Amino acid sequence: IAVKIGDLNGSAAAYVQPRTNKVFGITAKAETRLLKAGYDYRIDFDAADLAKVQGYQFSLELNEVELVDMDYGVAQAEHFAIFPQEDLITTSWNNIELDDQRLFSLIIRPENDMALEDALQISSRKTDAEAYNLQGQVMPIGLSLETGGQAELVNQLYQNRPNPFLGETLVRFQLGQGGQISLKVRDVRGRLVKAINGEFAPGYHEVRIKNNELPSAGIYYYTLEAGEFTATKKMILIE
Repeated sequence: IAVKIGDLNGSAAAYVQPRTNKVFGITAKAETRLLKAGYDYRIDFDAADLAKVQGYQFSLELNEVELVDMDYGVAQAEHFAIFPQEDLITTSWNNIELDDQRLFSLIIRPENDMALEDALQISSRKTDAEAYNLQGQVMPIGLSLETGGQAELVNQLYQNRPNPFLGETLVRFQLGQGGQISLKVRDVRGRLVKAINGEFAPGYHEVRIKNNELPSAGIYYYTLEAGEFTATKKMILIE
């Protein structure tokens, strides 16, 4: 008697879902970037390209803020799971009937004075952060912030978070003006290992990089190019 465990003779057919580097952008809109402890703030989440995807899913981490309430939009209550003990919200949505671009809104109350970009973070902690375009390709999700002081923004590349990282990390940057950007990741020998190109609006953005998108553990350098602006920082992937 033989028991086959795994694909011992190569007879199994595997399906790998195709992927694309084009980012599905979600924008978090608030009146102000600086949040004061004890005050309530409404954050509206929308996606300009919602009609171009079949659906999306992601985890939303709340860092040192209390979730006071939710206001549903395109995404309704059945599209969410809330984990209050973990300060985490998961969401999964797919629908072709669209009334508007607003996905949902959160009412949050910060525990400490903080910047909006430190209060919210899209991750794959419980649900892989990805969208699916009309061709069935998997798209990474990027988070942008839009607040009242957009005119004062300047181009800036932030340190990725976390760093060093194991599963995934967020490359964070800010644009003073919208336009085409290029984000390139190179190894210590200068070889290009990953490139992301796209059109981004003014404001704060996050791009997720997973460990399986890089060849191996080690030191990498990521460079942001936006018009005449260029900046480079170092990231470390650990085993």
